[in-house]
Amino acid sequence: MRSAKTWALMCGRNHVVPEDVQAILPSVVEHRLRATMDDAGRSGASLVQRLLNEVDVIE
Repeated sequence: MRSAKTWALMCGRNHVVPEDVQAILPSVVEHRLRATMDDAGRSGASLVQRLLNEVDVIE
């Protein structure tokens, strides 16, 4: 959340919008999901991209 708030501030806003979370998500969570590929060939980066593509944004 802090990263999203910082991103929003750098974009000139004092509030977070869904696009802020989408912008910072890969940098913040990729390494926490998987450091290496699993047996199915999925990496942290591919899991983050899947989240961004499949989770609906609720405003």
